[in-house]
Amino acid sequence: MVAIQVKPRLSIYLKQRICQLRLIHSRKPFSIDKILNQVSLEAWDPLPSRGTVQNIVHNLDQVKSEKKFLDGQFMWANLSISGVPWDSGEVVLRCNKEFDLLSRNMKEKFGYTNYFTNRLANWCWKIFLASQDLVFTEVLKLAWYYAEEDSLNDLIEWGVLSPKEKPSFFDSNNHDIRFFNGLLTYKPWSSSEALEEFVASVPDSIPFPNNPNWINYAYCLGVTPQAGTNFNTFNRNKVIDFPPPELLDKSGNQKWRERLKVNFGIG
Repeated sequence: MVAIQVKPRLSIYLKQRICQLRLIHSRKPFSIDKILNQVSLEAWDPLPSRGTVQNIVHNLDQVKSEKKFLDGQFMWANLSISGVPWDSGEVVLRCNKEFDLLSRNMKEKFGYTNYFTNRLANWCWKIFLASQDLVFTEVLKLAWYYAEEDSLNDLIEWGVLSPKEKPSFFDSNNHDIRFFNGLLTYKPWSSSEALEEFVASVPDSIPFPNNPNWINYAYCLGVTPQAGTNFNTFNRNKVIDFPPPELLDKSGNQKWRERLKVNFGIG
């Protein structure tokens, strides 16, 4: 009897990445082969077939929406496309600078090429308005994830991605967005009291996040993870049990919190 091999399903984030690469340069979009080459350099696992990329790109190209310009590369001269008023442009430029520094580091380590988009510029402005006490690096981090979730929501609305793969941006089941909202509401970075209030609100008022990077962040803040929580330490494709055994010392004391702070630049 011949065993039937089932192809592993592609991550919704890989499908999103394919769309991002297609949209970043509207006048000269990435070709199918160039997209395949880039996701291969980024070591996604499993890698998509050429036919899969072709289908995703075809569906995306059929979409008629002005919002597609949001995923184009940000240009200062076209600030209005991002929806940011000119008198707030300095906020975007400061975040753009932080983005360039982080992206350079990611490209050197992982081969991952990122682009500062109009969508990201818009979210940087929104996050700054909500939390002007944050340094621009932290504004960028929060804005980055809001922009990613916002992008996924549009791709689902356009029919490029399936709504079964991810809760809507506005769905109460989207734990990541509700977690981000909780961060902006409680501002746990502002004081020890605010941190205690935030931690005490998880998970009753604020759900524990699903995104691996924010699981790390929540854990570093002192939030107790739910049973069976997995998280991603150093490689987005390597998921291990929580807490990681290599971050425990011989006596069983949990050193992971301090190590994670160092590894992720938190705290």
